[in-house]
Amino acid sequence: MKLYHVKKYYIDYLSKIDSHIIISDDIKGFPLRINGLCYFIPVSLSKQDDYQGRKSVPTIFRMYDFQKEKFYGKCLFSNMFCVPYKELEEIYLKKQEIKETLQFIDENKQRIHQAALRLYKQKIKKYQQNYLQYTVDFVLIEKAALEWEIKKYGKHYNRFPDEHFFLVNPQNDGKTEYDLMNKNKRIAQISYDNRNYRIVEIKKIYNESYAPLECFKNRKIHVGEMNAWFKGRGIPSWRDGLDDFLDNLGIDNKDVLLNKAYGLSLTDQYWMNPIEQALEWKNINFFDHDFNSDGYIEAVFQNKIVNQNNIDFYSPNNTSDGMLKKAWIVGEDKKRYLLKGSFKSKELEPFNEVLASFICKAIHLDYTKYTIELINKMPLSKCECFITKDTELISAYALLKKENVDFQDNSLNLYKKYIDLLENNGIENAKTSVGKMFILDYLIVNQDRHLGNFGIIRDVETLKWLKIAPNFDSGQAMYSQKEIYEMNFENTTGCFFNDKNMDFDKILDNACNQECMNDIDFIALEKVPDLWEKELLKYQKVTMFTDEKINVLINDLKIRINKLEKRTKKA
Repeated sequence: MKLYHVKKYYIDYLSKIDSHIIISDDIKGFPLRINGLCYFIPVSLSKQDDYQGRKSVPTIFRMYDFQKEKFYGKCLFSNMFCVPYKELEEIYLKKQEIKETLQFIDENKQRIHQAALRLYKQKIKKYQQNYLQYTVDFVLIEKAALEWEIKKYGKHYNRFPDEHFFLVNPQNDGKTEYDLMNKNKRIAQISYDNRNYRIVEIKKIYNESYAPLECFKNRKIHVGEMNAWFKGRGIPSWRDGLDDFLDNLGIDNKDVLLNKAYGLSLTDQYWMNPIEQALEWKNINFFDHDFNSDGYIEAVFQNKIVNQNNIDFYSPNNTSDGMLKKAWIVGEDKKRYLLKGSFKSKELEPFNEVLASFICKAIHLDYTKYTIELINKMPLSKCECFITKDTELISAYALLKKENVDFQDNSLNLYKKYIDLLENNGIENAKTSVGKMFILDYLIVNQDRHLGNFGIIRDVETLKWLKIAPNFDSGQAMYSQKEIYEMNFENTTGCFFNDKNMDFDKILDNACNQECMNDIDFIALEKVPDLWEKELLKYQKVTMFTDEKINVLINDLKIRINKLEKRTKKA
C-alpha cells in the first residue's frame, strides 16, 4: 500500500464543481477502483478525533484495531472522488505509524472496498438517507473527470493502470493466449488475464503495421497502450444506465461482456483469436453473420430484468462506445443499424441527429443519415452502419496518437497537424470537409466534437486511407440537457480539438476556407427549420416537448443560420 496526493490544479478544478471536494493542500489518500474508474479515498490521519468507542458510519470508515486497541485514522467516503490516475503523486513517508496505517488498510481492503461501494451505489441510485446530501455527487464528478481527460490528454484513454496501483487486486485466475487479428492478418500473440480482464503481455509481434493505431507508444507497440485500446472497445463505465443494465443481467463487471464475442465490432475488423481454437474471421464476423438484439434491447432501453439465457451475448453490442444507450440490430433488409437513445430521458439527442442529417445535405457534407425509431414509445435515432467488411473507422485521436503528437499542444497546431496528416496520406479536400464539419457544429451548437467522433475510413487489406468518415454522433447539441432559460444561441462555444470552450466564430476563423462557405446551399439550409419542426411535432405526444420548447429550438436554429449567412456575405 502507498499514499498519494492529488495534484492541486485538479483539486481546484473539481472543487468548483462540487463543494464537498476537500481542497486542503495536505490531503492524502489511496486509489480504489469503483465503477471501473480510479477513485481517490481521502484519509484523515489525525489522532485528535480518537476512536473512543465510536463506530464507523456509511460516510466514514474509522480505522480501529480492536486487538491492539489502536486508532489509525479515518477513510472519508463522503469526500471520495473520481481522478485520472496520472493526476496522482505518490507520497514517500517513512514514519512507523504511517506504515502501520497502510498495513491496516491493506489488511482490511475488502471491508473498505465494500463500504465505499455501498455508499457509491446509494448516492447514484438517489436514496433518501440524510447523510447523502453531504456526499460528493459521484455522477457529476465522473463526468467532470472524463471531460478533464479529454481536454488534457485527447481521450479518456486509460482507466486501468497497473493492477498494483489499486487497493483491491483480485488474484490471478488464469490466462488465455490469443492472436490479435485484423480480419485475417495476425498482428501479435498476447496473454490475457481472465480475472482482471486485461492484456498483460505481448509475447510475439507478427505484423505491427496492421495493429490498431492506439496501441503505439513512441511509435512502437506497447502492452499498456494495447490494453487501454482493448478496454476502450467495451461499454464505457460512464454509459447512461449502465449500473441498472448490469443489475438486470446479473453481471458484476461490464468487462465480462468484452470478450464474449472475441472483441468483434462493426466499426473495424479487429478481434481476438484463441490460439487453442484457431478460428477464421469469415466464420464469426458480424458483417456476414446475423445476431439477435431483442433481449439486449429489453434490458437497455426498457430497463427489464432479463434472463441471461434470453440474451444473445454474441453480438457487436459488447463493443459499443459512447455515453448514450445503444444497440446494434439487423434490419429486415439485412443491413446493420445502430439504435441510440438519449441521456437521462431528455429525448432531444435522437432529433439532433436527424437535424444534423438535414444540415449536412444542405452544406454538402458527407453524412450518416439518421431517422427516428420508436421502441416502447421511446424515440431512438437509427442509422445504417457505414463500415463494410473491407473497411475500418479510425478516429482523429488514433491518427494523431500514432504520430506521437503532444495533445497538450495549442489547438490550432493540432488542427494543422491533423490536416497535414490527411493531405499527406492522399485524402482529398481534407480542409474543406473538416471545415464543413465545424460549420455543422456552429449551426447546431454541438459542444461534443471530441477527437473520438470524427476521423477517416481505411481499407483493412491495403491500409490505404480512403476518405474522411461521414459525419456521425451529433446528438449532444442544441443544449440537449438544458432548460429553455439556460439556452444561449447568440454567444456560443464549442470544441476545437483540445479546446473545449472556443468561441464558435473563432472556430470557423481557424477551420473554414472560402471553399467551405461557397459550397453552402442557403436556400436548402433555410428550409431545415421547417423540416426539423415537423419531426419534433410528429413525435410530440411521446416526447412531451412543450410548444414553447419547440418554438425556442426552431427560432434559435434560424438565428444560427442567419448568423452564418451574414458571416458568409461579409467574407
